[in-house]
Amino acid sequence: MMAKLIPFIVLAMLWGMFKYAFAATEKCTRRFEVGLANYVPTYYREDGQVKGIGHEFAQELARRTGCTFIETVYARPSAISQMKLGRLDLFFFTASLFEFEGSANFVPILEAKRALKVLSSIESKHPNIDDFIKDKSIKFGVMIGSQSSFTKEEYDLLISEERTIGVPDPDGLFRMLKAKRVQAVMFPSMSTKYYVQVNGLEKLTKSIDDPDKKSVVGYVYSNRRMSKSDVSKIEEAVKDMKADGTLNKLLTIPNHPRTGDAKSK
Repeated sequence: MMAKLIPFIVLAMLWGMFKYAFAATEKCTRRFEVGLANYVPTYYREDGQVKGIGHEFAQELARRTGCTFIETVYARPSAISQMKLGRLDLFFFTASLFEFEGSANFVPILEAKRALKVLSSIESKHPNIDDFIKDKSIKFGVMIGSQSSFTKEEYDLLISEERTIGVPDPDGLFRMLKAKRVQAVMFPSMSTKYYVQVNGLEKLTKSIDDPDKKSVVGYVYSNRRMSKSDVSKIEEAVKDMKADGTLNKLLTIPNHPRTGDAKSK
């Protein structure tokens, strides 16, 4: 029986060798315009060098696909505008945003704990996040063009009650908290620790954890610019990154200024 199977095994091995040899020689001419969110840990500079999980994610995709990834840093409102105008192929990383609907698709790639940062003076006011959100006396800092870690229902409630102050970047959120212009900020915990530290908020704020909800973060791709082949190419590369452990390794590099609690989905 084994002797009869040998020719088939040999043919399968030869086909595998041929397939990967062909893939190695196939040249990708696609140039992807990639937006990187302009905040830690997606993008930052250290000693003049570009770093961050968004940058390293793009570099790993380039290595695996053989395609060119041209990186440009954007504030979130600008990225949304560029995507709608058809000038961006991809944007790394963001929460699932209703503002992108119609112009882009969201692909979840990691999840992190959802936590509310509140001023220490009001920590004892409520036992959970839901009650803080329902309290009409509390103002929240939000990023312009983003519902961040809020659900759409929570975000819509805060907007309808005029209880938000918007800024274009996360550093601005935590500066407002320090200045007590707002009493609470909701942001993925993978970034929160860094901004609390750089703004000296360790003693001025407390965390209210949410055991039931997670912040889901991922990338978006343009409906206008990305072909089915483009989408498939990126998805296959990401799938391989998850399978061989590269994605989790990228997310847990110890010298990234981040909390390290994110896990790939």
